[in-house]
Amino acid sequence: MLGSGFHEIKGLDDAIDLFKDMVRSRPLPSAIDFNKLTGVVLPFALSTFGKMTKLGFHPSLVTFNTLLHGLCVEDRLSEALHFFHQMECRPDVITFNSLMYGLWKDGHHSDAQNLFIEMQDKDIFLLLMMFSV
Repeated sequence: MLGSGFHEIKGLDDAIDLFKDMVRSRPLPSAIDFNKLTGVVLPFALSTFGKMTKLGFHPSLVTFNTLLHGLCVEDRLSEALHFFHQMECRPDVITFNSLMYGLWKDGHHSDAQNLFIEMQDKDIFLLLMMFSV
């Protein structure tokens, strides 16, 4: 049912409409379906980021966290790490959680553990949900 909807997305408004349809449908779509939607929306987010920086705007922590999370969910870890190293703002627990998820998912368990230690060294407080990573 939803597979065909993904091909009809031409812009962000279409993605939002599809998301609303997904939430209303029964049974609810799987996490895989929601992840597919993230993958469709991510190019729009990356394009917006590029345009924003070219215009001289400095991305906020929320901007970076949104992109990092989307890239990690889409198995684009190298791009996520690139964005992480470009951050002009101080990373927070959400930043680290997204990266640890991406590292762990990609099989880089020792890198995820090292990032966890770095997070502690920077006095960034843990969230209980992080232990599910």
